[in-house]
Amino acid sequence: MMHTLSYTLRRLGPVLALGFVLAGCHSSGSSISINSDSDGYKALVAGDYAKSRSEFEPMLAKTSHDPYVELDLAVAYQGLGRMDLAEPLYRQAMIDGKDVHPAVAQFARDQGKSIAEVGCENIEIANHTNNCDVAPPPQPAMPPPVKNFIVFFDFNRSDLTGEAQSIVAEAIKAAKTQGAAHITVTGHTDTVGSDRYNEALAMRRASAVKDALVAGGIDAAGISTDGRGFHDLLVQTGPGVREPRNRRAVIDLGGQ
Repeated sequence: MMHTLSYTLRRLGPVLALGFVLAGCHSSGSSISINSDSDGYKALVAGDYAKSRSEFEPMLAKTSHDPYVELDLAVAYQGLGRMDLAEPLYRQAMIDGKDVHPAVAQFARDQGKSIAEVGCENIEIANHTNNCDVAPPPQPAMPPPVKNFIVFFDFNRSDLTGEAQSIVAEAIKAAKTQGAAHITVTGHTDTVGSDRYNEALAMRRASAVKDALVAGGIDAAGISTDGRGFHDLLVQTGPGVREPRNRRAVIDLGGQ
């Protein structure tokens, strides 16, 4: 199987000159063949970038991570003045073609260069710079780890519902993944009942969550519990109000 690798070579005044590389068999398992007799290659040599684009786009759709196809299509885009489409393909070819070296280059000075180096040169030419970053594009920033989980309770109860058990399971998984050194569980109540009763109920809720965490493999010595009663409401209400969102326990994986 023969593959043709195309790339921009240099600028001669206002005219963009193109060079081409004829490469040997591609070892990545691609089923796409681009040879010197293909219509896309001939169009690229002739400077018919619209034609070469129409030939290479279906090829790219049929293959996955073929640096030859990526680079040839990028050249076509660049020739059409669409560097916004060309550069992402060049950069993908730089990743996929990092260790792929064409067998034959049209110009001696390009012998031995990898597809990544050729793609980098094209970006430099288009952007008028000598500082192309060959490294893969930066990955999106990872979201910050989840540190707080809220478990809700039925009225005047401290046992865990099925939904609450699922939340505790998520907290256990996160604690193990993040390596939480210390966990604080704080129980809360709504405003029905006396201060003293609700502080005790809040503590029972915190203890129930701690027991579930320990049952899930978290070291009991690394868990602190506290009961706040109705002194730290999630939803502000008056006295004697059954507010489900206030009947809760908060699991803090960043507690000290």
